[in-house]
Amino acid sequence: MKQVLLTLAIGVFAPGLTTGAAARDGDLDPAFGAFGSGKTGFTLGSASLSGAGSPAIAAQSSGELILAGSAQTSASNVDFGAIRISADGLQDFGFGASAARIVAFDRPGSSLTDSVEAVLVLADDSILLAGEVAGDDGDDTDMAVAKLTSDGQIDAGFGASGKALVPFNLSQDGSNFDTLSGIDAQDDGMILLAGSADTGFNSQTHAYTSMMAIARLAPNGLRDTGFDLDGRVAIGFGGDDAFATRARPLADGGHILVVGGANTAPGDARTQFALARLDTADGSLDPAFGAGGKAIFDFGLGTAGAVDFTELPDGRLMVCGAVLANEPENYDFACMRFLADGQPDPDFAPRIYPFDLGDDLLDIPRRMRRDRQGRFVLAGYATRDLGNTDCAVARIESDGRLDPAFGTSGRVTLDGTITGPVDYNNGCTDLLLQADGGIVVAGIDVIDAGGHAVLSVSRLRGDTVFADGFEN
Repeated sequence: MKQVLLTLAIGVFAPGLTTGAAARDGDLDPAFGAFGSGKTGFTLGSASLSGAGSPAIAAQSSGELILAGSAQTSASNVDFGAIRISADGLQDFGFGASAARIVAFDRPGSSLTDSVEAVLVLADDSILLAGEVAGDDGDDTDMAVAKLTSDGQIDAGFGASGKALVPFNLSQDGSNFDTLSGIDAQDDGMILLAGSADTGFNSQTHAYTSMMAIARLAPNGLRDTGFDLDGRVAIGFGGDDAFATRARPLADGGHILVVGGANTAPGDARTQFALARLDTADGSLDPAFGAGGKAIFDFGLGTAGAVDFTELPDGRLMVCGAVLANEPENYDFACMRFLADGQPDPDFAPRIYPFDLGDDLLDIPRRMRRDRQGRFVLAGYATRDLGNTDCAVARIESDGRLDPAFGTSGRVTLDGTITGPVDYNNGCTDLLLQADGGIVVAGIDVIDAGGHAVLSVSRLRGDTVFADGFEN
């Protein structure tokens, strides 16, 4: 399940614009992009786009958008990359060098594959690019962060010449695949990284084992030694597999919530929603949450894992991810609400949101956000047929029902037919909500049969306002 949730086949998006009919929430916004299509695509300067990693998007205080992805700088080299676009989807050619900033880690003896998985804009509009970088044979991948100034220059005061590495290296057999899925920041500027740490190979199940991996860096990029003494926390749930997708501070200022997936018994291949709450002061598990600081939720179906969460104003937690609804690969978007102490909310029934476009019915969300009206927006991908996924977006009411005012019965799928006459593979990997209610989704757009791709960004209408002043 970890690989299903943390990876995505190369993507694209696009639907048809609504013409000759009243606009609805979820329609592509023709005011976005250069050609009135509601979507646009970009390269990373002179580099082509690699299928490694996951494109990510974040907003600066001006409303400009930072779009990050993995840049194929040569046949054997992949580096971190970023560009800047306006709030309306037009590229800023003054950002970085040649309209892009490329950051190479390129560790000696490595495969030179350094892939972006997340981006974060800090309060001063500086930019953190986060992902995983290749190491030598005894240190296969590590978490990594690069810092840019607000205008795309390398911030040499961060880490070592603008770059920081976080190895966990928990495996005893030399595999050591440490991955990153999310980055967030505390109010004091501390930086939280979430992912998984390889712990070895289980010869009985013939599978690699792992733990949740949480790291905290100081604003200067050095590991925070007040966080479990060395800036790193690894969390297991009793089984072979545990992974984290987000680690974010809670509103009380004293705790960090971690979500992801885990199993609780060795040899059990079924992961479930997994939550852990840490004390902000030192990274220790909070015994007042769940059982000993950890909580597991089983949907009673197949394997499952959480990808993101939102803390509600009353402290309850909306957690969303994917669940295997039917064998062999029918995954659906899924959400569950928890009380502030980690117990399942008795007033909320577990929800599953299928797209089921065809083929193996593999529908996986990648990011969620809560809008100004208290609704939840999820973005990811839905499989249409073999080798062809579409961007998939769902909007959910506060009580868990799909919002009928959004798209078709609360769901929107975007295929590749706006980009060209043929629908190639596409999908969403990140999501943000703009101040005017616009929903911006980002991912990869495959543009030809050879697999060439571009970074793709689309904006959907969030709250359609009609001439009478009323919202849809």
